[in-house]
Amino acid sequence: KKEGSLQIQPLLVPLVLDFDPGRSARMADHTKRLSTLGFEVEAFGEGSWAVKSCPAELARAPLEDVVRRLLDELDELDTTRAVEEQMDALFSCAACHTAIRAHDRLTGPEVDALLKDMDAIDFGAFCPHGRPVFVEWSQDALEKLFHRR
Repeated sequence: KKEGSLQIQPLLVPLVLDFDPGRSARMADHTKRLSTLGFEVEAFGEGSWAVKSCPAELARAPLEDVVRRLLDELDELDTTRAVEEQMDALFSCAACHTAIRAHDRLTGPEVDALLKDMDAIDFGAFCPHGRPVFVEWSQDALEKLFHRR
């Protein structure tokens, strides 16, 4: 399904999330904004919410974590910013949180695929939060680190 230029992925089985009363109220406040971002959510009993669709780009992401983090991000967003800016910020944040992280175990072929994918994308050297995604070490620096000089 497509809404505007955003590809929407309906979920075969809705994801049901339970929130404390405060977070549930915040979820109610943000349902329209979440819809703009491609998330169809609806109340599903006391303190529970059913996520029925999400942006196609996030369909393979750990959706529960993404929705919970987006809820926190929505609370902090400036309501005067343009929707497009908000969407960029939220998708950047969601992408960063769903990316491969330190201590994730990868196989050799997964490492190769990741490095090839990184070479194919012009994203700069930093994640959306400003952290470097790679560093370059000289031979001298490595030798010093391992007391070989």
